[in-house]
Amino acid sequence: MIIQFSRVFLIALLLAVAYHSTAFAVPSAMEQIEATVKEALTVLQEPADKEVEGRIAQREKLRQVIFNRFDFEQMSTGAIGRPWRKFNDSQKNRFIDLFKEVLETAYLDKIVDYQGEVFRFDKEVEESAATRRVDSTVISKGQEFRLSYRMLADGDQWRVFDVIIEGVSLVSNYRSQFNRLLRNESIEALLIKLQEKVAKQKAKEVTEAVNIKP
Repeated sequence: MIIQFSRVFLIALLLAVAYHSTAFAVPSAMEQIEATVKEALTVLQEPADKEVEGRIAQREKLRQVIFNRFDFEQMSTGAIGRPWRKFNDSQKNRFIDLFKEVLETAYLDKIVDYQGEVFRFDKEVEESAATRRVDSTVISKGQEFRLSYRMLADGDQWRVFDVIIEGVSLVSNYRSQFNRLLRNESIEALLIKLQEKVAKQKAKEVTEAVNIKP
């Protein structure tokens, strides 16, 4: 049911060309996503603790650095679309928490798989007063991939609410799958499936941390 992130998207969270701003205003959306990427890369470059607890701690630190830049409530609303109005408050909160876990847990192990790809920020586009699109290019093994972050203003912060990979929206892909499931099953059935998915992912994460050889 759950589609996989493009590896390009995960790489994009880890690499950036240094961006220096002389502006005195609040950092732009592009500056903020670049800062997040650079901080994540710094975490990856710290001396590795080969103990299980150390590897899990590194993953948790990466989780906090990277996904603090994301607006999971907005992503959840977009990933469900119109049926979101049929969710009660409890169901909405459960879905947001589970969807966040799915996105984080499923792909965090791939984030540490950086293999020297080059990431370049190209431009920032104003879509509306409250939204920006940051266009970028990932160069991997001689191939270039287009990747854009759509970001929403949150006070003086800009948070990602969608990622577009080679013209394909991440949120739209999830919405197609979730809507297809909701046409045949209940909201509770969807939540149960997500809960089962999260449980399997967490078990796999712990198992892999234990089995990694020093």
